[in-house]
Amino acid sequence: MLGCQLFVGLDGSVATVAAGAVANWSLPIPGSAALLGSDNFFQAAVVAPGANPASLIATNALQARIGAL
Repeated sequence: MLGCQLFVGLDGSVATVAAGAVANWSLPIPGSAALLGSDNFFQAAVVAPGANPASLIATNALQARIGAL
């Protein structure tokens, strides 16, 4: 996509519908000790007709660590 950068892989995908300028989704995290300290990375793509040839805009990336530092 022209002008966009992919920061994370496409290991998992979630589709959601925006209400106005906001789209919400939730990610259930199991209470497992094996997940403590794990780093998780997220990025969204937004359908934006006419923004570029792919009609998509990518957000910045987010890193989230589960549990204590």
